[in-house]
Amino acid sequence: MIDPRDEQAIRAAAFEFRKISLMAETLFEALAALSPWIKKRGLAEIKNLKKAAQVGPAGLKKALKGYNYRPDVFNYVPPSWVTAFKKFDDCDGSAFLIAEVFTGGRIYCIVEVDGGEIRNFEQWHFVYHDQAGGVWSNFRYKGHETIQGYARKYNSRYTHLVWVTKKIQIRKILEG
Repeated sequence: MIDPRDEQAIRAAAFEFRKISLMAETLFEALAALSPWIKKRGLAEIKNLKKAAQVGPAGLKKALKGYNYRPDVFNYVPPSWVTAFKKFDDCDGSAFLIAEVFTGGRIYCIVEVDGGEIRNFEQWHFVYHDQAGGVWSNFRYKGHETIQGYARKYNSRYTHLVWVTKKIQIRKILEG
């Protein structure tokens, strides 16, 4: 049974994260209106990644070789075309981009909450878990394993796994 205080803290943090991400999306769309070639180039890159993903994990893994992890100053999810244009982002941009091109899996956030108190928000980590059981983190394929097993490796003190949609809405909160 999930502590109601933990659930409330997770939902509040997700709400703020979603709100900031939607504001960022509005800003990026306004910038794209000024320079449409940027969005066009990002969308073309997504199309290429989708083609690579049709081959399977190996094809997508190869296509993502030029992508790099780089921590963001602000915690938000950029639109996937922005991540594809930049070819770098942090864990959230990575997970949401991979979900865009390699459909059928789930986006999880590995979180640490205790008695309604959020612990190490900076250490919360987004990953993509594909249908075949492969874990993708920071643009890299980490191999086949359960999402709980990967979460333990990433943060041995994690308390919850949060399954989120591409629209950054909580589908389910699982205990760690």
